[in-house]
Amino acid sequence: WRDSWFTSNWRSAMAAGVTPGAYHFFTLCKPGAGQARNFLAALADVTGTGLPPAVDLEFGGNCGHRPRQEEFTRELYSFLEQVKRSTGCTPVLYVTQDFYRPYVAGRIEGYPLWVRNIFGAPKLPEGTDWSLWQYANRGRMPAVATFIDLNVYRGSAAEFREFRCTPAWVGSTGLQP
Repeated sequence: WRDSWFTSNWRSAMAAGVTPGAYHFFTLCKPGAGQARNFLAALADVTGTGLPPAVDLEFGGNCGHRPRQEEFTRELYSFLEQVKRSTGCTPVLYVTQDFYRPYVAGRIEGYPLWVRNIFGAPKLPEGTDWSLWQYANRGRMPAVATFIDLNVYRGSAAEFREFRCTPAWVGSTGLQP
């Protein structure tokens, strides 16, 4: 599935001075490489600097299959490596607390974490840092009729500017995802 409004929303966010981003909901029932191709095709018309590409890892809304940890790691790395190679940006792992423990903790290294915990501060093992935290899912914003997610970046404004990325094909000729 792809959001038919994605490119338009990206451009509108840029025009409004809001840093846009793209995330992919990772299904446990399909190979990571095919999911990466679908995600990258959706990014083909994106220009400008945004948040790093994010992959959403959670049980809620996912298929009922629960792969062995080794199978999951193989498929996720297939996705992550293809996205990183094509965009030149290190993807962010958006994780729920219940998904993090059995599938990510101590196994998937070298990727920034975006932790969803609407009940309190992220609870991660000692020495594990998070970059983004979704602390609410019922926020309000003027001119938006529905609830929105609220997130915070852990760092300064200067660090946030460094955290953002520009896909490799922006400003180049002929390079496509």
